[in-house]
Amino acid sequence: AGMGRGEMMEIEILPNSSVIGKPFSALHPRKWIAAAVHRDGALIIPHGDTALEAGDRLLLVGDPRILPSVARFLRTGHSEFPLHYGTAVVVPVTPSTGAEMPELAWIMRETVAESLEFITCDGLEEERLRLNDALTGADFLHHFSCVGGTLKESMSILVRDRDVGILTLSPEPISFWKRIGLGRTRLAERMRQVDSPVLIPRGTFPYKKILYAITHGHLDLEAAILAIDAARNFGAELTVAAAIPPDFVAGAGHAERMREAQREVKRLAASYNQRVTLLELSGNPVRAILAACRDQQLLVMGYHKDRRPSPSRPDPEQNLFHRAPCSVLVLPHNGCC
Repeated sequence: AGMGRGEMMEIEILPNSSVIGKPFSALHPRKWIAAAVHRDGALIIPHGDTALEAGDRLLLVGDPRILPSVARFLRTGHSEFPLHYGTAVVVPVTPSTGAEMPELAWIMRETVAESLEFITCDGLEEERLRLNDALTGADFLHHFSCVGGTLKESMSILVRDRDVGILTLSPEPISFWKRIGLGRTRLAERMRQVDSPVLIPRGTFPYKKILYAITHGHLDLEAAILAIDAARNFGAELTVAAAIPPDFVAGAGHAERMREAQREVKRLAASYNQRVTLLELSGNPVRAILAACRDQQLLVMGYHKDRRPSPSRPDPEQNLFHRAPCSVLVLPHNGCC
């Protein structure tokens, strides 16, 4: 039920949930609360010391952007990445897709995605045959399709049906002109068509070190939740990095806003029992984050689809997902600051 800016949801704690026996205070609830607990026919108004038990029915109230993932975590205690977005890992086939197969196969084994779907339109029969051979003996569901007449039409249908858990796009180089803000790249334009996470695989798996990058002086809540969920799912160390330019560049107060965004991610991660390390970077934000990525296997970041790069305001996000030395998981969304 909607409550304006809030949302209500009722869930049951399953017997195998890892949160059983833990008090609410240990979950560090933020942007959500448990308004009531139904247990053995009794109604309990919970407090910080109230411990969860199997079979408890919780009435949750909170930010609608995070409540579904909080509910899944409390119900089972485990990550269900990427089912919040869709069931399939979708791969538009290109000549380089074969080189990405080891990373995609690993993701299928390490997540609860239900299928690996290859979009093979536009006369890519040779690539389809090669991939089919590479998938011989695979222990996960996979299939080839062209639900529209062309790749573009197929992607539009998949996005409309909202069954894209992860969209995989091959890495592409970025020109000097796009680096300095003269327009969006083709990769960025493709991201603007979807709301699901986009994976740009570069072979740096398994993901045991994940970096979440804060590039602006505000918290990108959905991308932060994606980073936390990915870290929980892969059992990875999570580092939250903020590239903080000098005050004379960004203006007074910008640095503190970015530090507060870091602290907010740390508090949010604690709600999911995920520890994080905060990393403050200085200098050019893109260069600093790219340097920090050299010791990481996965960069997670948001992408504001409405932002228009220009020479006076180059897009750091576009630069990062093109130039990162590791695999990148991007969450495109509307809204620009």
